[in-house]
Amino acid sequence: MKVSAKQYALTLLEITEEKEGKELEESISKFSGLLKSNNQLNQIDKILYYFRKLYNQRYNIKEAQINTAQEIDKEELDRIEQYLQDLNKEETLEFKVNIKKEIIGGIVLKYGDRIIDSSLKTRLNQLKNSLLK
Repeated sequence: MKVSAKQYALTLLEITEEKEGKELEESISKFSGLLKSNNQLNQIDKILYYFRKLYNQRYNIKEAQINTAQEIDKEELDRIEQYLQDLNKEETLEFKVNIKKEIIGGIVLKYGDRIIDSSLKTRLNQLKNSLLK
């Protein structure tokens, strides 16, 4: 029977839960050995993808992306993160900042199934569409 990447990820989550230090290292080492003996090391990217999803589900963590056209300073980033966290009181948000020149300016926030798009690119497209009507 072939084991799926999602099943491996669930196993990894179970064997590493509430472990730290040496005990965690040993669990991960044994898991790696299992993957190697089953000739499944090529699945590691998929396994880690599913592991992250399962971990986030279990601990009620949502990933949030902050897309900007250029670097933003720490103070402004903290304000944005606090704003999003205030909107999601029951969930913990894990932030990832991306620099995307194509948005020209402004910011695009993505978290869960929500998008807050205040990018210059979107505003210019909205202006263009209203002028074409």
